[in-house]
Amino acid sequence: MKHYHGIATLIIFSTVLLLSACQNYTATPTPVAPTVAKATPNPKAAEINRQLSMQYLRRGDTVKAKEKLNLALKQDARSSRVLETAGYFYDKTGNHKAAQHYFQQAINIKPMNPSYHNNYGVYLCENKHYRAAIDQFLIAATNRGYTRADAAYENAGACAKAKKDPQLAALYFQEAIKINPKRANSLLEMAQIRYDRHQFRQAMQYWTQYNRVAKPTQRSSMLGMGIARQLGDKRFAKKAAKTVKQSPHKTATKTAAKTAQHTKKVS
Repeated sequence: MKHYHGIATLIIFSTVLLLSACQNYTATPTPVAPTVAKATPNPKAAEINRQLSMQYLRRGDTVKAKEKLNLALKQDARSSRVLETAGYFYDKTGNHKAAQHYFQQAINIKPMNPSYHNNYGVYLCENKHYRAAIDQFLIAATNRGYTRADAAYENAGACAKAKKDPQLAALYFQEAIKINPKRANSLLEMAQIRYDRHQFRQAMQYWTQYNRVAKPTQRSSMLGMGIARQLGDKRFAKKAAKTVKQSPHKTATKTAAKTAQHTKKVS
């Protein structure tokens, strides 16, 4: 605590001349600055407009989406949900500088919200800021109150894979599976990583687990066929080959980062 010390000295002049001079002196009034009325935040209205903004954005109407978003920001500029939605909007419309600004603002207001860290991580990973993205995913995943820690770890694994670090990716995919043994993306990614390392029996174990919790796809069936061939299981390889022909021509899953974009992104 700062203490200010001073001595007040009162000098009294008793001359009539000075007294009469003081009586004739008129102080100039200090001008008062005009009061500017501040807009009162309206959280309910801001939330309604935030939701409308998201609806318009999903329909592809970016003009109306931005209009509602700007209105929401005016109504409650301190709403972390509105700020995060702004980050999402500007990310999807290509203004990455603005997107990063708003994502960071949302986190600054609510630094303990794991969903904000997860979603910011998705943005960073999509824009190839892999190390920073993984850091955000881990903040989310290690938050004890976060119910989607498995998704956050899976995101970290996907980002490490994009970073071309399969060893680190395997670490995070395994963490996701520990939390949720039915995490299909992570199971399939682990089967692929083990296959690439020529660890075919382990690859088959993960592949088998995957098929217990997810429908076969072209990617999963082709991987299963490759594993079976490496293990010398011709019968299973033929069975997998038939599944490949029957499977729709699409990958088994979207990237984990894309999946977790809606894990609890912006509602």
